[in-house]
Amino acid sequence: MKLRAVTISVADKHGVLSEISKVFADHKVSIATVLQKETKDNIATIVIIIHKVKEKNLMEAVLRLKKLPVVKKICNIIRVGI
Repeated sequence: MKLRAVTISVADKHGVLSEISKVFADHKVSIATVLQKETKDNIATIVIIIHKVKEKNLMEAVLRLKKLPVVKKICNIIRVGI
């Protein structure tokens, strides 16, 4: 099954993951795994692996994520084979 990995730079503070997961849920995007990679200058890098999803749903979620004040940057979205 082809999954997607979404890498995001975010503010390193409480409630961030809740905001991000709500956006994914609102767009019917299912999260498989979350990993916080590193924190530098109060900015954390989060990698979110998501289950197979309709492209439209993912893109709408990404557009909404970009508007969140806690999201500094969507670094990349890649397909991964697990």
